[in-house]
Amino acid sequence: MDERAKGRNEGAKRQLVIRLTSRFAPHHHSLMTGLGEGEEDDDYTLAYFGVCDGSTIYMNEVDLKAKERERAAEEKRKREEEERGREQEEEMERREGIKRMQVREEREAVGNAQGAKTM
Repeated sequence: MDERAKGRNEGAKRQLVIRLTSRFAPHHHSLMTGLGEGEEDDDYTLAYFGVCDGSTIYMNEVDLKAKERERAAEEKRKREEEERGREQEEEMERREGIKRMQVREEREAVGNAQGAKTM
């Protein structure tokens, strides 16, 4: 590995450590302290930040585009669910209207039949 590639890898690792450690609130007993926002952080090696050779650096990244897609899909699902609910309510009201009309027609038929018997 040439020196430029090694420098790029070192810089990438340093940025990972800066992102990772800057998310923790410093505590007076903690080894994890927040790093400054200045340019001077780029001048230090990873060892300065407590990263030893062979260390594993874990980074919790948030994929903003995926999060936005999930949010949009959730909103779409909710809209579709609300639309289905409205359609079901309309269908129930339509069926209740048909049933009321049938009951009214049956009552009229019974009333007409009773009126015809009394004549």
